[in-house]
Amino acid sequence: MANPCSVPPFLRHIIPEETPAQQECCQTHDDDYGHGGDAQARAIADAKLLLGLLKAEMPYFMAELYWRAVRACGDSHWAHAGPWDWKEAAQPPEAP
Repeated sequence: MANPCSVPPFLRHIIPEETPAQQECCQTHDDDYGHGGDAQARAIADAKLLLGLLKAEMPYFMAELYWRAVRACGDSHWAHAGPWDWKEAAQPPEAP
């Protein structure tokens, strides 16, 4: 299985491989992102990632780094639910 924590390869030499428990948190986070929803649902998913990584004994500074990364860069991966999402913009009705 590929590592679900999505650390870019160029950073992997300074960021150690996550434990299986930490990878499970990342997989759950990926699943939450796949379900999508509104901005509040995304914030909750990201908070669950932070809390899960801490419970899985990731050092606080590192867990916060992951949280900051998904908050700053994760929006394009979030499955938005609503007409504001360019991927799912409402289409005008067909002309009669």
